[in-house]
Amino acid sequence: CNCFFINLINHDTMKNICLFAQILICMIVVSCQNKKTETADTNEITTYDNCYKAVYEKDTLGLKFNTLADGTVEGTMVMTVSDIAKRTGIIKGKFRGDTLFANYKFTQGENRISTYKTPLAFLKKGDKLILGDWDNEIAMDSTYSASGIAIDFDHIKYKFTTVDCAEK
Repeated sequence: CNCFFINLINHDTMKNICLFAQILICMIVVSCQNKKTETADTNEITTYDNCYKAVYEKDTLGLKFNTLADGTVEGTMVMTVSDIAKRTGIIKGKFRGDTLFANYKFTQGENRISTYKTPLAFLKKGDKLILGDWDNEIAMDSTYSASGIAIDFDHIKYKFTTVDCAEK
């Protein structure tokens, strides 16, 4: 039975099949590489609609985010605070009334392996955002707001003002 099929496929046909397979494989490899490049470029060029900066003594916090159609807020925040390593991460949340409740998932300093997560609350007053302060609890390597505790927006360090989103 095998001899019958081998006799049907002559040498020239086999060369054509191999050439076609090689071309197909090359096209797939090039296509995958182009998609990786496009994704990397897209991630690097992210633009934001809302950009804020807070400065308190030697501390500087930068917050950039977009509000999606479903009301979800997604963006980035960089915290350069004296006495702790620089924190860089993503912020995701949603406004409830005039308050943005979000989770901040970040890395600290040069350690890019360990990630930390903490809840944040920002009160929107005019064109400013005020980072609230309240007691937190830690469970399973994540920080959670202590239930029943009021958020303090009066005695705080960080008041964010709007900045040009092109600002570094």
